[in-house]
Amino acid sequence: MALPLQCRVILLPKQGNSSFRSWEEMLDEATDPESVEISQWREAMVALSDRARVRERRSCEAVLCMLGDPHAESWNEGLLRMLLKNARESCWGATLFLVIHRDIRPDNLPKQQAAAVDRWLQTALEGRVFDVLQLSYDPGYGIVPEDSDLKRCCNEAFDRHLNLRTLAREGLWGCSLSDSRSSFRKLLGPLACQPGGEIQAQHLILVVDRGKAEAQKRFVQQRLVEFGARIGLIATLGNSPSEALLQICREERLPPPLAFRAELEIWYLLLRLNEGHQSSPPERREGHRIVPLNVAPKFQSYSGTGALSVLFTSSFVPGLDWSEQVAQAARDIGAMLEHTPVSIRYEVDPRVTPERLTAVIGEMKSPLVWVHMGHGLGEEGLEDADREPVSPGRWLNCFGGWRGSLPLVLLLSCCSTPTAECFARAGAGVAIGFEGEVLSARSRLLAVKVLGAALASGGRRGPILDAFEAGLDHLKAVGNPSQPLAFYTEP
Repeated sequence: MALPLQCRVILLPKQGNSSFRSWEEMLDEATDPESVEISQWREAMVALSDRARVRERRSCEAVLCMLGDPHAESWNEGLLRMLLKNARESCWGATLFLVIHRDIRPDNLPKQQAAAVDRWLQTALEGRVFDVLQLSYDPGYGIVPEDSDLKRCCNEAFDRHLNLRTLAREGLWGCSLSDSRSSFRKLLGPLACQPGGEIQAQHLILVVDRGKAEAQKRFVQQRLVEFGARIGLIATLGNSPSEALLQICREERLPPPLAFRAELEIWYLLLRLNEGHQSSPPERREGHRIVPLNVAPKFQSYSGTGALSVLFTSSFVPGLDWSEQVAQAARDIGAMLEHTPVSIRYEVDPRVTPERLTAVIGEMKSPLVWVHMGHGLGEEGLEDADREPVSPGRWLNCFGGWRGSLPLVLLLSCCSTPTAECFARAGAGVAIGFEGEVLSARSRLLAVKVLGAALASGGRRGPILDAFEAGLDHLKAVGNPSQPLAFYTEP
């Protein structure tokens, strides 16, 4: 028979550091789930309703502090589910926190408990626990942290997740750890990403367990070279972030470093970040190509916030190209601008070369949409305005100093799919190219739809792909040999 679940329930006010109600709760497999009607939960329900007569007292935080020997913890997800159900149904929407001992670590968990801990944390997430806190206290003797310490840790958790609200990245999150964290890597399995290994995650939390500022800086700089824009968060484990670490986050346009006390706090954050992740991409129609993300992508994943800017470039040049090709490029830009907000920030370079693109990229704001018109050369890349062939990799290198997001690349060029694929693999949200001949007046229909969707949705991938499909249907209706393809990495 499983060990009973013991915890101290502590109700903390939103304002103030002292609890207004606390009691010890014990559940076992013989507990009647309906007994909540005559338990302390019932009394708490009434007390909270009475407190709510004063508007400022209408909500609270419910801290569930686990008791008993942490090394003999049963990790019974059924009992935890019952506890969380009682809390949700009695506490009038209180924010739920689970507190466990700081010594519950991957390196001292018996092998048979590892899977149970994973299920237990999953149950906490399903039960809508806001955060798991690992603190130092004496659960064996029922001695829990002071109210003021609990309140401080709850406030830190709120601040931590406030910094993540703009981090609406699509895709699977993983974790990059130092070599000394082998036990934690085993627990995380494929979510633990090491240099030189196979990487399934699109985004990484880089966990820094160094204490000295110089060691923190050196570790992060090395991992940034190895993983590039995959790194979306930096966290410290058991140490405070140094000023050097704060500076790196500012330079790389990352959220401020997150501080964690022990590994299970990080594990729970990974579960939260991956809660909405789909293990397999949704079925898409023809014209879609899902490609792998580079190990060290150049572009940051787009959070879906912030105004987009647009860069229009053309390599069609009067005297070198048919006059009608040059005129069509100008008409394309005009047609696309006609369907964009007046306030949109945009730049136009009608005679683009790699040197000029590099210069203008340095002046643009993130997130950026790049729309290009010109001759495509298939695997050789795209021609520039000097009639020089420029490889896909060289066009990509023009963004070498870019520290931002590229939600959309739209290449209105014949045989431009290799260049589009190159940009998608480097982290562009959606990169659209054409396998066949581009008939400008007709392909413009697709371009207007896609750019309009990107600007209206804030650059989110789903609406861009929906508009691409609508444009593809339109091209089929009017007849078009261009064969557009949309490249993107697995969501």
